[in-house]
Amino acid sequence: MFGTMPGMVRIVPTVTLSLGLLACRVPPSEPAAKPPATEEPAATPEHPEHPEHPEHPEHPEHDPAPREASPPQGHDPEINARYERERNPLLWQWRLESEGREVYDRRAFILETLALTQGADVADVGAGTGLFTLDLSRAVGPAGTVVAVDVQDYLLAHIEQRSAEAGLKNVRTVLATQDDAKLPPGSVDVVFLCDAYHHIEAPVPYLQSLRRALRPGGRLVVIDFDRARLPEDSWIHGHVRGSAAGFRAEIERAGFRFKREHLGLKTNFFYEFEPVP
Repeated sequence: MFGTMPGMVRIVPTVTLSLGLLACRVPPSEPAAKPPATEEPAATPEHPEHPEHPEHPEHPEHDPAPREASPPQGHDPEINARYERERNPLLWQWRLESEGREVYDRRAFILETLALTQGADVADVGAGTGLFTLDLSRAVGPAGTVVAVDVQDYLLAHIEQRSAEAGLKNVRTVLATQDDAKLPPGSVDVVFLCDAYHHIEAPVPYLQSLRRALRPGGRLVVIDFDRARLPEDSWIHGHVRGSAAGFRAEIERAGFRFKREHLGLKTNFFYEFEPVP
């Protein structure tokens, strides 16, 4: 096991399963050609392009992805086993934190959209190499806390080292299992998963552990690949076990209510949920 870095608290459960709740790199897609500009009449609340219309993507009641009748397929164990075999955090950092990966290229947009407040407590679930951990730490400030959660101890040790080198004292790590994030009840305001959800092997109990960890009024933010926007013959299309609609339905069945979709990503969906009281 790895020691705790100075100025940080380490919570380490005794059970570890091999899951790299990490994102996977996908080549950037070509932007769609824009149709010729034409003059349109001003949108009114009765028009679908008006934000107050129920079919507009920014309307609170907009349903961007109809629910599937069946749950997503089971995950491929190989997508997690490789994180156990290749236990080199610098290798994973090189793979995951490089240009061409959408969540890396668009991380400033993602952080801005999260709109975190100073003093908030955030769980970076499936933190991996810490792509977002350090920036989340700066966003919540010294009065807040960021808990990096993963099932690989060597990745958490890497995050501890990076945080210490950056002088960030509000980051701590938690070693999770496949079915439990190991977060204390009512301990965080935001649970953030970026390109990590499709790696969870036991979604329902894991989601229920996240629901318990959220405080009243808290939110669950999930960013993950949208298979509908990926070429069917691509590796990543087969790698992701379900569609955006299937993932949403799975999360709702575990005790969450869909809150909103954030637009702005090409190959990933960006959903917010709130726990059902």
